[in-house]
Order: sequence, then structure tokens, then C-alpha cells
Amino acid sequence: MISHVLDTCALLDLTAERWSDQAARMALERSERPVLLCVSIWEISRKFRLGKLSLPCELSGIYEFMLKVCQHHQIEILMLDGDLCHRAELLPPHHEDPFDRMIIALASKWDAPVFTTDRRFEDYPVNVIRQW
Repeated sequence: MISHVLDTCALLDLTAERWSDQAARMALERSERPVLLCVSIWEISRKFRLGKLSLPCELSGIYEFMLKVCQHHQIEILMLDGDLCHRAELLPPHHEDPFDRMIIALASKWDAPVFTTDRRFEDYPVNVIRQW
């Protein structure tokens, strides 16, 4: 059972220690099984390669760096499956970003709260925990 889902920006903010909301931080620390969808690592790698993001590693080391961050915060990385991809496509088109649509589909499938700073997540039937 998944307890919480982190979107890509939430993980990046956690990595940079930019979570200012104490209640959100406590919710993450108390969660039994917080997860990150593997597409977030792809999204982070793309943003880094395009120069939209800086990290204390090279492009080739992003996966290992994200693994260490997730291990430090006890966040499990989930792989994609066909059902989740299909669920993402069935969502109403409020949000065009395919990465976020898959994260929303995961949160919806497991009825798990999602940590995000993206207000468009609130257009879907998922419980949003904002960390700003």
C-alpha cells in the first residue's frame, strides 16, 4: 500500500531543503510508504540536460544521486506499468504534462495524497499536500 506520492518538484525541493511548510514535512516524515514514480528521474534528467536545472552531479550521475536522495528520505521509486499509463491517458485534460499526468494517475489509483507545488493537481480527484 502506497501512503504518499511525491511529484518531481516536491522531490527537487526536498533535495534542496526548500520545504518551508512544517506540516508537509511532518506528513512526509510520518508516512509509511512514500513513493516517487520513476518518470520523475527522467523529468529531472531532461531538465538538467536542457539547462533548466542544476544539481551537484553530472548528467550521467543523476540516477545515482536521486537514488541516494530517495534512500536518505526513505522514498521508494516505483516503476511504470501499462495500467498506470492507461489511467494517465484517461484523465481529463486539465494538465498537459505527461509526467504529471502519470503522477496524478498513481495518486488516484492508490488514493494516496500527493506532495506538489503545482496547483493544477487540485483539478483532479486527488488529495494534494502543498509544501510551500
